[in-house]
Amino acid sequence: MSEPEGESLGASTLAVRTGAGFFQGLALYGLYHWQNQLNPIAFGALVTAAWLGPIVFLGAFGALRPRWLILWTSGAVVIAAVLGGYTAYVHSGESWILDYPLPSIVFFIAVTLYILHHLIVPAATAGRWRAEYQRYFDEAWMDAVRLAQGGDTRKTLRP
Repeated sequence: MSEPEGESLGASTLAVRTGAGFFQGLALYGLYHWQNQLNPIAFGALVTAAWLGPIVFLGAFGALRPRWLILWTSGAVVIAAVLGGYTAYVHSGESWILDYPLPSIVFFIAVTLYILHHLIVPAATAGRWRAEYQRYFDEAWMDAVRLAQGGDTRKTLRP
């Protein structure tokens, strides 16, 4: 007997999500241990790319065709790396040591990627340069509600 198509799709999605999480954890663990051997600018670029790249990948996985998934994820990783490296470059001359990118900068990069994600994904799924307004609206607000629910869940789970 063969499995129904929905179940095999769920298992492959689970495997990809688990693999992306494992890759992100492994990358951040390695960067944590190599931070003293790396140039601070390279470290800032690699950390922001390792933090945000898998998140973008998981957000686009299943919504985009493989070609667009690779292009968008690669572009997002480059954007995150450039902005994270630039942050480390700007703060490299200060007296305090910048171990990690500043939280405000990581938040700014995440918001930038959120906006770009919700401009790229609906247009790519529509197969046009610009999708209709309703598609943009639905995609962005669906994920905004998911973010709000995720934040609310964490607050309710705290003792």
